[in-house]
Amino acid sequence: VEQRIGRLDRIGRTLPTEIVYFRPPRGLGRAVARLYEEIGLFREPMGGLERELRHVARAISRVALAGPGEVDPAVFADVLAEAQEARTRVQQAAYHELHRDPYRPEMAPAILARVPGDLEVLTESVVLRAASRFGFEIEPQNGQRTWIVELGSESLVDHLPGVPLGSRFLGTFDREEAVGDEGRDFFASGHPLVEGVLAELADGPRGRVALLQLTGDEEVFGLLAIYRRGPGWEAVAVDAQGRPRPDLAAQFAAIGLTPEFVDARKWTGQGAWRKTIHRMAAALPEGQEPEALAAFRVRRRPG
Repeated sequence: VEQRIGRLDRIGRTLPTEIVYFRPPRGLGRAVARLYEEIGLFREPMGGLERELRHVARAISRVALAGPGEVDPAVFADVLAEAQEARTRVQQAAYHELHRDPYRPEMAPAILARVPGDLEVLTESVVLRAASRFGFEIEPQNGQRTWIVELGSESLVDHLPGVPLGSRFLGTFDREEAVGDEGRDFFASGHPLVEGVLAELADGPRGRVALLQLTGDEEVFGLLAIYRRGPGWEAVAVDAQGRPRPDLAAQFAAIGLTPEFVDARKWTGQGAWRKTIHRMAAALPEGQEPEALAAFRVRRRPG
């Protein structure tokens, strides 16, 4: 909705833009319209807030799947408060950064020094692995870390947010390579392919669940949950008996972890699979929705 409004209410316009929308008298439609009004969707641009507001779409989906019937707009009170808090936080941060010290060319080295040195490598790893998992066509090209990525007919997803099926990109994950050849895209934050992949990982079913296996000193089966904690993350692990395993949570959250290959069908095809997962999930923190879940197995190290 906000994007369609933006097609009309653009920078440089000389005439007033009147936004007309329908407010259903009852049901889910009424509650959603009220939510959008309170967030300010029809009055102000939402640019830069997409990631902060993803939980709004998930909340609407949960209410919609609960079934038909009258919906009290108050059902979105909590998610509205979170959205307003996120909007205020982002706006204050942007205002602070934009106005505390006007940009000067000599500031460039210090600004670039704040970018993690391995950011491009991590972006390449995440995007290419996810694209392969989604069934996209990936071909290496001449040039530093240069690839063609296409959402072809074999793709397992119909589209990414902002990237329709059939899209084809030639680009590089190397900043210097992209600067040297403007005919190639720079696959980084802000590029539609990168943003689409990250959005699918965050909101789609393939990005929020996983199976993990590695070797260790004991044989353990359990469930790992990842929670957002402000700007950071927290890993929580429980074993098959529902007992907290902070030691395993720390192990799985460690940078550089290399899990083993898992044949998903051998795990999920077991008769008690669903019951076991639900039992372990009941032992996770109550009232908190994890950002991602993974069933895991620690396989005893031979010898």
